[in-house]
Amino acid sequence: ELWPKAKAAVQRALELDPTLAEAHACQGWISMYSDWDWARAEYHFLRAIDLNPGYMEAHLWYSQYLGHTAENSEAAIRQLRLAHDVDPLSPMVIAQLASHLIVSGRVEEGLAEADRALELAPGHVNAHIHKAWALRFLSRHQEAIELLEPVRTVHHWVLGELAVTYAEAGRREEAQAILDEGELSAAWPVLAAAVCAALGLVNKAFELMDRGYQTRSIGMLVLKWWPNLDPLRDDPRFEDLVRRVGLV
Repeated sequence: ELWPKAKAAVQRALELDPTLAEAHACQGWISMYSDWDWARAEYHFLRAIDLNPGYMEAHLWYSQYLGHTAENSEAAIRQLRLAHDVDPLSPMVIAQLASHLIVSGRVEEGLAEADRALELAPGHVNAHIHKAWALRFLSRHQEAIELLEPVRTVHHWVLGELAVTYAEAGRREEAQAILDEGELSAAWPVLAAAVCAALGLVNKAFELMDRGYQTRSIGMLVLKWWPNLDPLRDDPRFEDLVRRVGLV
């Protein structure tokens, strides 16, 4: 319901001032998350950065674009370093940096950045999630569970991460219970798909992701880099899904 209003607003802003970096960055964000128009999104992100290199959100959102589309996280990390130079106390930037460090294999560095984000903002959702990733990758599943359980109701992504961690820790019944509640599949099909993947329910995972594609769920943009989908990547259906979303 809100996308048309956002599109109209950003179009009006650009009509009033085509050199406004904030408007170009917003157009990039809309082109990415609403339209899945990758070329247009990148054009507007780069235009925003060119117009105002000191606009933190342009670097942050462009790093998200690079994370969704690139084969590795190094370019995204460079953008986040630039965003951090502009706003060194932004927990969002630091938490995002943590995620890309972890995905690129620099898990200990990512864990340190996630801790730093939590020091600045103890309730930051992304920082909790990304710290839990690092703990899981280090086989410290119980610590990840203890981190996520107190905030499980804050956001569906926390609940999904908790369910995946339960499954990897061998607590399958608890993971299945979260899946059976239906909240994840209704709100974010890709979250429920990740839980299914961790439980070995491969066909159900692809059924859910196909639903996410059909409804153009924002969550589908994590396909190329999200570690929770790793168990599905060797299936030919996965690459087909990446192609349909336009991330090839």
